[in-house]
Amino acid sequence: ATSPDLQVLQTVLHSDDYMAGIYDPWWGPNHWNPTLMIGAGWSNQTACHGDSGGPLTVVRNGVITQVGVVSFVKSWPNDCADPAVYAELSGPQLAWIATQVPFVATSWGGCTTPHGTAGIWHVEYHSYFSPAIPQDGPNYWDIECMPPPQPAPPSPPKPPASDTKPLPTYCKTKPWMPACQTV
Repeated sequence: ATSPDLQVLQTVLHSDDYMAGIYDPWWGPNHWNPTLMIGAGWSNQTACHGDSGGPLTVVRNGVITQVGVVSFVKSWPNDCADPAVYAELSGPQLAWIATQVPFVATSWGGCTTPHGTAGIWHVEYHSYFSPAIPQDGPNYWDIECMPPPQPAPPSPPKPPASDTKPLPTYCKTKPWMPACQTV
């Protein structure tokens, strides 16, 4: 049954073999694609009608991380009694979400750059041509660990305030003039 309240469920993730046994019956069409899908839930403890688009999250190193999006569930003959199918978030899908919700990438924590130094995650997903990064249809995406931005150099110190009037500009070329004499 539907509810106006947000529902939360703690459940298990299933292996591809287990899910293929449910969604790829020997007598019918194959609906399980292990490279694009994650299976989760138990009998009557799973996603159901109206849950499409909802998140599948796990806790990694104490941080809640979204790994999937509700896609579909077997509704016949047992009306949502089987584990649900989630679209797996990885590669371009994860990059797109991280560009839309910046907290996603920052919640991943630190990373190690290819040079072995501490870094931060840099995420791109855009439609303009980028020669060295992967393509997702007409778009380009990348997730990489980069060195953190360097702090801006300090501003030069300001000269101390002076109570005296500044010298006229002609004093640079005519220092002997009386108005250019300093004590």
